[in-house]
Amino acid sequence: MTSRDELDDFLKQNRPPTMRRGEPLDQRRELLLEDIVHDRIGRNAPDARASRRTVSSLLIAAALVLLTVIGIATQTIGNHSTSAFAVTPRPLKAQQIDGDVDMVLTRLSESIAAPRKQRVQFQSWALLFTPETSPIPKAIQPQETTIDEKEDGTVTLKTVVVGNFDAAGDSIEVDDGLKPGSVLMDEQFAPGEYPYLFPEVGKNPDWAGYLRDGYGLAADATTGDYFTAIRGLLSERTLTAEQQASLLRFIAKLPDVRVDGEVTDRLGRPGISISATTRMDGEYRDVLVLAEGAGIVAYESVYVGTERTDLRAPAVIDYTAWK
Repeated sequence: MTSRDELDDFLKQNRPPTMRRGEPLDQRRELLLEDIVHDRIGRNAPDARASRRTVSSLLIAAALVLLTVIGIATQTIGNHSTSAFAVTPRPLKAQQIDGDVDMVLTRLSESIAAPRKQRVQFQSWALLFTPETSPIPKAIQPQETTIDEKEDGTVTLKTVVVGNFDAAGDSIEVDDGLKPGSVLMDEQFAPGEYPYLFPEVGKNPDWAGYLRDGYGLAADATTGDYFTAIRGLLSERTLTAEQQASLLRFIAKLPDVRVDGEVTDRLGRPGISISATTRMDGEYRDVLVLAEGAGIVAYESVYVGTERTDLRAPAVIDYTAWK
């Protein structure tokens, strides 16, 4: 098979479905898209472009296809209406606890232990479909991604299907669903080639500047924007205990953060949910789940607006749970 044939096959397998306006991408495609966009528009720092890692030719091509599809989607979807509702995970149920944001996050920051491993591994899901040509999803199909950087700098990226589930999290059979364990991506990158969005964190980071730069946020980024940037960071970098504690202290100082209470995340782990409803003019509630001894273990995006006709708000449209 020629390299051209391999490229064509890759693009066919990874061509993303059209998305509704304002929704996040799945984690792999979002990171690729952000990397392409950032390299295209440049950085404020004159030497920043040289410090970024390059993407392999196949992944660049896939991301460029994604840019084209999203551009068409935002022009044609408009006010699409439907009488059916997409299947989405039930929102996390929170039990109220005592303590304000500063008290809760300070206590959790003091409990964080060193990470057991350096590789990044997480389960994720996002609501993606083509409203004009595809049926509304009747099942939730999360993926598991593992990013492993070896001592020699080689990076492996593998994404597999976890299964098909209903809104309650019970496994179901679907006619057109991929089987559990199906491989969606299995790539290896030579040293220096993996498209990291964020540089290594280092000691005593300026979290506001670091997150804005890495995720391309504006200077007036909202708390919800910072939450999404944290999701992106933790989906490619493993933080030390000190860095996690520092990050929690930064979050505690952000405006409009509320403590929701005790929850159980998508992987069945107990934790404390905090959230902010500041992104996209308040149409989305961004949630972080924190666990004793581990720091941030999950992120969720919840649609709380009123214009969507394919969702019954509040509706979880995206989650990431790190292992």
